[in-house]
Amino acid sequence: SAAYVSLLISYVYEGTAYGTMDIDQNFFDILEATARKAVAIDPGDADAQAVLALSAATKGTHTEAWAQISDALAANPNSYLAVAVGGINRAWAGYPAEGRVLLEGAVKMNPRDPLNPYLHSIIAASHYMEKQYEHAIDVARRALVEWPHFQHARGWLAASLAQLGHHEEAKQHFHETY
Repeated sequence: SAAYVSLLISYVYEGTAYGTMDIDQNFFDILEATARKAVAIDPGDADAQAVLALSAATKGTHTEAWAQISDALAANPNSYLAVAVGGINRAWAGYPAEGRVLLEGAVKMNPRDPLNPYLHSIIAASHYMEKQYEHAIDVARRALVEWPHFQHARGWLAASLAQLGHHEEAKQHFHETY
């Protein structure tokens, strides 16, 4: 199971943090197949459960994903990946404040993890969802200091700036993103 989990973590980093893998349906199919192998070997592996939950969340089955995250957190409440994926799932499932708490907790658990700029971009998105545009701008800017070319954060920065009427700056960030 450990070898599959290590492979899964490298896939997640390559796709989200480093941007060296295309994040398309094939990417998620590979994640799911590999996570299922890891879970079959060790059903109590929280990181494998977390990646399996990520796969479910990308399909829009947030209830199934949350059940898997709950299992992962019960197995290991200190699993950075389980806490991070739980936050991602809750934010995109329509619970931005709950997601943000989990995401911020994941960042505190592992402050130097390469996945953190992506987590910061979802924290920015969670603020945006709640019309807290100033907070979204602050979080997105901090993510860009850490990783200047990270497009997810730049997109939320542009959207938040536009909502506050800062159209020229928003346009600049939009063009840098797309």
